[in-house]
Amino acid sequence: MRPIWRLPVLFVLALMIMSGAAPARGAQDAGAGDRLCPSPPRTDFRASWIWVPESAGFDRRNSYAYFRKAFSAAGDLSVNVAADNTYELYLDGKFIDRGTAPADTAYKTFDTYRTSVSPGRHVIALLVHHIGQVCATAMRSRPGLLVEVTGEGGPPVLSDASWKTLPASGYQQYLPAMMSHFGFYEVVDYEKAPQDWQSPDYDDSAWLEAEVIGRAGSTDWPRLIPRDIPPLETRIVKADKVIARGGWSFGPLAEAERDVTVAVEMVSRVRQKSDAQPLAFPLELSRGTDSEFAVIDFGREVTGHLRLTFEGAKAGQRLDIGYDEILDKNGLPNPRRTYVHFADRAYLREGQPELAIHGGRGFRYIMVDVSAGKGGLTLTGARLDERTFPVPVQGTFRSSDAELDRLYQVGLLTTRLCMLDSYVDCPGRERVMWMDMAVEAQCSIYGFDAAPLWRHCLYLFAQNVSRLESVAGAVKGFAPCDYDPLLVSYTMYYLLSLCDYYLYSGDLKTCEFLFPTVMKQFEILRRFTTPEGLINDKWPGWGTFLDWSAMDYGGISSCNSAIYIRAHREVARLALALRHDDTARELDERAAALARAYRRAFWSPPEGLFVDALYDGQPSGVRSQLANVLAIWAGLTTEKETRPLLAKIIDKRAVLPLTPGDFRLRPGFKPQTGGIVPIGTPGLGFLLAQVLFEHGMAREALDYLREKWVPISRNGTFAEHFGSDYNTSYCHGWGAGPVMQLPAYILGIRPVAPGWREIVIAPQTAGLGWAEGTVPTPKGEIEVKWRLIKGKPKIEYSVPSGIKVIRAAAGRAPDGPNFCARLPRTCPPSAQRIP
Repeated sequence: MRPIWRLPVLFVLALMIMSGAAPARGAQDAGAGDRLCPSPPRTDFRASWIWVPESAGFDRRNSYAYFRKAFSAAGDLSVNVAADNTYELYLDGKFIDRGTAPADTAYKTFDTYRTSVSPGRHVIALLVHHIGQVCATAMRSRPGLLVEVTGEGGPPVLSDASWKTLPASGYQQYLPAMMSHFGFYEVVDYEKAPQDWQSPDYDDSAWLEAEVIGRAGSTDWPRLIPRDIPPLETRIVKADKVIARGGWSFGPLAEAERDVTVAVEMVSRVRQKSDAQPLAFPLELSRGTDSEFAVIDFGREVTGHLRLTFEGAKAGQRLDIGYDEILDKNGLPNPRRTYVHFADRAYLREGQPELAIHGGRGFRYIMVDVSAGKGGLTLTGARLDERTFPVPVQGTFRSSDAELDRLYQVGLLTTRLCMLDSYVDCPGRERVMWMDMAVEAQCSIYGFDAAPLWRHCLYLFAQNVSRLESVAGAVKGFAPCDYDPLLVSYTMYYLLSLCDYYLYSGDLKTCEFLFPTVMKQFEILRRFTTPEGLINDKWPGWGTFLDWSAMDYGGISSCNSAIYIRAHREVARLALALRHDDTARELDERAAALARAYRRAFWSPPEGLFVDALYDGQPSGVRSQLANVLAIWAGLTTEKETRPLLAKIIDKRAVLPLTPGDFRLRPGFKPQTGGIVPIGTPGLGFLLAQVLFEHGMAREALDYLREKWVPISRNGTFAEHFGSDYNTSYCHGWGAGPVMQLPAYILGIRPVAPGWREIVIAPQTAGLGWAEGTVPTPKGEIEVKWRLIKGKPKIEYSVPSGIKVIRAAAGRAPDGPNFCARLPRTCPPSAQRIP
């Protein structure tokens, strides 16, 4: 059997669309629903959706099931798979891959694999997991599996009633959710799991016959869409080292815990470290009468599927695995540090050599507890099948400041670990695609040229809009899910994200397909405005969220209206590109009127500051960095006002102390007054750095990056908050801003025409002696080097064909040969890849 790969033909359509070519017939003529398909849906499937028969009395919630089908074939095979929700695929006993990407049930994705087999009997086998509960990463539908295997050497193999199935009773179903945002932790009894069930020689005659739910295109999943992004890349990451071990005994459970989960049990245990035993594999644990534990460090944050190998497993032996990104004051992971119940449990079978966790996990450290009484267990290794979006190209950045270089590298790793089947906020605590992905998306462009993933996410948000009557069609705060996590700021972020996507990709066709969704947002937003047209405080659902600082975004928020005004201006430009001239004119006129209303409402002339909010027409007493940054970012200040305003909000004498990340969640929360409330998160701090760079304050921008980003990078990835708390994520996509800003402003590489057709190279030296690096683009790699010579920057650059440099000068230096010289096109990369 040849190695299996997913069909590259799926990306031909994406490349056609991104290059501006016409989509395939059918997409042009599709109805409103099919307009939101990133690839044309397939309508010729002959396979059926199947599941465990209802007569088996198998509960759907948190259900796992095995499926098998024997068939005869020879030569090349194409294998299409869709499942609700996830699957592991095996062919002739060999693991192939995992799927499927999260999707709205009306736009179900299927995966395609290609392989070759020798003539004879073969067996395809799958383990399928269905969540079956409301969460932030999947819709609560019904479980199902659809498989189609076709080739020239035999008849098609179609999922139908001839398939064999078995409820996976070894997976405990009746568990509380790991957290509200995603599914369940795992408790697996391997003695109840059929051994070697993937093997062609396994006897499945006692299994049940699968029940047909309906044909492809049934009401549960009306569309089946080819996967429009590459398959995730798998890297094997071995544990770096064992850092602690010792004994544990039972302690009291915390009274505040509602559910007694594996994580709750683990943190209740009394632990005593031991220095008498070696900290290396193999680890002999719980040989005597004492239960023992070991703490294993993977060396950095990782995301994927954990595997442990061991010797001497005994029937019924219990093994608990707790996860965390950091160590507590005792040098131990805490699987209940955040609001996730972050631990799994296994009961081993006699002689079992390894275990693998089905669900994805993000962490740096694991703590393994082995219970006494079974004669011990020898842990021989720990590894992770790390799965992230593939990144065949990668940007680089180096400079005379090693601290900035490290921030860039930390940002690359942070971004990559938050690129899965969609952008996710973090690989550990939530793994959710939030609409605050704007920073992460731009970093993925500058770091990895990942426009296909950005496009995929934009479609997914458009597919999974709110069904709530008052805002039906509104883009939600995260997706895909059944409920309505509505945040007015996040709905508006979608508009800006599509405009940014067009700038970096040049993909006007996708923007054309999604433009009706954009205009629908404006229609909905206008229902929630003041008589002056500003965003009011009546948005349903969760209202708004801006930052985890002690600013004030209650009442009539100045921040929301600033975002609203910028959205009008940016979408107006997109409308012009789409030749919707009347729409563009209308949006521009509204933006101008809103800007005047904004100034009247929120500008405080005596202070020279914008206020955070209005209550009954009166200004709030809170003044924050973010409110003023967003006003500048939205173009609501004059050139004369901007730099003094920026100087004022970063003046350390005026800026108040930073509050912890969870400060807003504490009982009796009140916003800070008496000074300037600092931005609390790197996702919004990104905007402060950006406006500093864009208004000639590059030194101050770099000082801000060093002050705020260096402390949150100590774990090797960027944390969620500038001020830590118990619930902080230590690898958060919105923290990766240096990946975009250092090449965009210090190297000065920025597109000024969609799709990088035209660029400026305008580096800001900002006190540095030299800098160099590369930015990957669809047309090839842009490389820039500059060095101060007698106080003046000499710039060298190399660009691929198809990219026009319309200006290449540092700061205010004039264009000309004294400042620019071309490099050879074969110039080697100037920074190492991340591990």
